[in-house]
Amino acid sequence: TRFLGRCKSVFVILALAFVGALQITCSAPTAGSLPAVDLQGMETFAAEKIRALMQEVEKNPDDAEAWGKLAMNLDIHDLKNESVPCYEQAIALAPQTFRWRYYRAMVADEIGAPETLELYEKAHSIQPDYPPLLYRYGKALRAHGKTAAAKSVLTQAAESKDPSAAAFAFWELAEIELVNDNLHESRELLLESLQRHPT
Repeated sequence: TRFLGRCKSVFVILALAFVGALQITCSAPTAGSLPAVDLQGMETFAAEKIRALMQEVEKNPDDAEAWGKLAMNLDIHDLKNESVPCYEQAIALAPQTFRWRYYRAMVADEIGAPETLELYEKAHSIQPDYPPLLYRYGKALRAHGKTAAAKSVLTQAAESKDPSAAAFAFWELAEIELVNDNLHESRELLLESLQRHPT
C-alpha cells in the first residue's frame, strides 16, 4: 500500500509537470526574434521610425503587418540583410500575402542571393499578373538559363499596361534576340522599348 501511495504521488507530480510544460509551450510566442540593427549614423527621423516599428513588433509578435512594415523600413534604408528575417516572419504569419513575398524576392535579387528565382516563383504563384513582378521574374529566369520560360514571362510583361514594366521587358527581350543573332527582331523590340518609355 505504501508503495502504491508513493507511485501515485510520483504520477501526480509528473502529470502536473507535463501540464505545466504544455502550458508553457502553448503560450510561447510563435513569432521570430528581432534582428540586431545598427542605427548609428542614420537620420534621426528614420532611426526613430524603425525603433517605433520594432516596439510594435514586440507588442504584437503575431502580427504579419507589423513585421512587414518593419522589414520595408529596414529595406528602404539599405539594411537589406536585417530586413530578410522580418520579411520571412511576415510571410510565415501571412503566407498568401503577395507583397511580403514580392519584397522578399526583390531583396534577394538586389543582394544576389541564390534563392532569388525560387522566391520570385512563389510570389508569381500568388499573383501571376503583376507587371513589375513579371519583368523581374522573367529576368531571373533568363539569368538561370531558362530562356524559353523567360521569353514567355517577359512577353506578358511587355503586353501589360504598365509602361515601365513593358519598356524594361521589351528591352530584355531585345537582348535575348541579340544574343541569338536575330538582329532585325532585336531592333524592333528595342524600338518598342523606347516608344513605351522614351526617357
